[in-house]
Amino acid sequence: MSLILRGLLFGSLCLMTTSAGAQSAPDLASSSIEDLQILAKKGHKPAQLELGKKLEAQGELDAALGWYEKAGRAEKLRRYVYSPPVGNERYGRTLSVGPRAVVPGIEEARLRAERVREKLKEVSK
Repeated sequence: MSLILRGLLFGSLCLMTTSAGAQSAPDLASSSIEDLQILAKKGHKPAQLELGKKLEAQGELDAALGWYEKAGRAEKLRRYVYSPPVGNERYGRTLSVGPRAVVPGIEEARLRAERVREKLKEVSK
């Protein structure tokens, strides 16, 4: 396979993983907290929401609030493509391409975060 073709293939894989790969997952409600934390730390918003629900059910309101806020926040993701070495260069490079993709926040997470904030205010009184 030619170097250019390999670079294009790698670049298309990079684009697919940054734009859609992190947003589909199996049934999260039956996942363990440890599995949810792995996905949530990678930016998977449904996992962040589910982790917040589980932590809230366990009474860990501060931790739940943090995950709800992350799940409810919209994010802009960069897309990258791999460029193979050109001329006498030894290494290729990754280039940011196109406009940033926007991953919207989850409305349910924003509502749950507000509810948890109210609970925390009541507890602190």
